[in-house]
Amino acid sequence: MKTLLRIDASIRRQGSFSRTLGDAFVRAWKHRYPQGDIIHRDIGHEPLPHLSDEVANAFYMEKRDMQVLTLSNHLCDELKQAPEILITCPMYNFGIPSTLKAWFDLVVRANETFRRNGNQYEGLLHNKTGYVIIAMGDGRPGLRTTENFEYYLTDMLAFMGIHDVRLITVGGTAMRSFTDDWQTTYQQSITQLLNN
Repeated sequence: MKTLLRIDASIRRQGSFSRTLGDAFVRAWKHRYPQGDIIHRDIGHEPLPHLSDEVANAFYMEKRDMQVLTLSNHLCDELKQAPEILITCPMYNFGIPSTLKAWFDLVVRANETFRRNGNQYEGLLHNKTGYVIIAMGDGRPGLRTTENFEYYLTDMLAFMGIHDVRLITVGGTAMRSFTDDWQTTYQQSITQLLNN
């Protein structure tokens, strides 16, 4: 059975562009996989703790059953379980929300999602597809921040072995010229995302 891990990073309960498109994606995904299972982790509304010295040190002790690793283990298991991962993410102050950074810090773990092979690093999450929906208020053409933002998210997933990453970036949401019919515009992009 197909499983989708959905991670929402927006702090907004209403009016979130990334969440709204995420909802549309899930509807399309469920239409394609009616029996599919969805694991939903809403880190925007239920923030994860930031990485601590105690947890970081425990990562390298090779004792997975340590109590301090319980949350990280659970997050890693969710990620391993799902062949498809959806991340919906707004841009805050030119970067990802700190809640999403906290999630990455808890799942990017040696011998869990990557391993060191000599002088190289090897991702351990194979045969997975990542979908990333990004929303940002600025929409100026050629803005380098957009590329850096996309590269960061795709690189983090690739480091763990998820190389098939498909993106939708909704830019200019804070601009007056942003269309009221934006959902219809991006619905086609969601269909293409699933059909690629």
